[in-house]
Amino acid sequence: MPEDEDGLWDELSFLWVEFPVTGHWGTVEELWSRHELEDLLDELLRRHQLGALSGGGQGFGKQDMSFAVPRDRWETAWELVRSKLAELALLGRAEVKIYLDTEGPSRKLWPPSPEHGAAQQP
Repeated sequence: MPEDEDGLWDELSFLWVEFPVTGHWGTVEELWSRHELEDLLDELLRRHQLGALSGGGQGFGKQDMSFAVPRDRWETAWELVRSKLAELALLGRAEVKIYLDTEGPSRKLWPPSPEHGAAQQP
């Protein structure tokens, strides 16, 4: 995370979406599909003024993308992303977490934990 001299990160949370890939680095096709999904989700969040892509990567058997979202509207941003992943039949493969601030640990959003399973199913 970059240094925060202006306090801008105080207003943002980071929605982190991960998928497994083939082998250590994944295939070229998986890389391109990640880029396409990043573009799609970035455009969706921007259109609804709920955030923007902040980065992505691939390695160690996973690919990931993160989105900077307004801290006071992260749940709405997550619902939008969750719905799109379900529509694209990608939700079942995804692991999603939220970093509510720069100091604390992440909070797992998907897959749902057993105690919240039925309430969060698509």
